[in-house]
Parts: sequence; C-alpha cells; structure tokens
Amino acid sequence: NYGFYEHYGFKLYKQFYDDRLTDHDDKRTDKPNGFIFCKESI
Repeated sequence: NYGFYEHYGFKLYKQFYDDRLTDHDDKRTDKPNGFIFCKESI
C-alpha cells in the first residue's frame, strides 16, 4: 500500500523490475517490483 506517498502529494512516476529486489527463485520479470515516486511541484 503506497497510500502514504499519495497522501503527501507524491505521484507514482515509474515502475520497473529489479532482480536484486526479489528472491532469485522468483523469475517473474513481468511484475515490476520497483517504484519511483516524484514530488509534485505546485
């Protein structure tokens, strides 16, 4: 749940897959496990 970031004005900028962030026995590269949030400038 990334509602914390959305609550404070962050927007989901990008999703990506990084094999260093998951178990090596899990080879599901179709599911992104990395997220980049950017602060919106008003």
